[in-house]
Amino acid sequence: MRGARSKPLISSVLVFGANNYIGRPLARWIADKDPGVRLRLAIRSEAHRAALAQAFPEAEIVIADYHDLPSLERAFAGMQGVFVNTPNFCDEERAMTNLVHAARTNQGLVQIVRLIGDPPGMTMERVPDALKIFGGGAAVQHRSEERRVG
Repeated sequence: MRGARSKPLISSVLVFGANNYIGRPLARWIADKDPGVRLRLAIRSEAHRAALAQAFPEAEIVIADYHDLPSLERAFAGMQGVFVNTPNFCDEERAMTNLVHAARTNQGLVQIVRLIGDPPGMTMERVPDALKIFGGGAAVQHRSEERRVG
């Protein structure tokens, strides 16, 4: 039971990366556990809209790109909660500067949760050869510096 000093429940959530392996299960969990939450799913390309609409018929699907501020502002509009899953090897400075600007245009925003798969500034040149066999991706988030033995 919620106490008198509890924070209000979030009634709308924007999920970036809802077509991928982290955002999609989160969107499914929200849709299943609290169908009263207005769910907006952000994808970067029209190519995935039909499949996502079939998987989440109750959700609104929008095209939003971290490098396109107007698309982010439209995606954020009216949302109280936002889940941000930054893609691998993203231009962090530009993308997150845009994201912060978009967030500031939404007066009703209560919470942003952000995950990153790569440390900011990561490049393939900095990835150890042992991890390159995975083809980049989330494997580089656990990178370690090469150690010389002896």
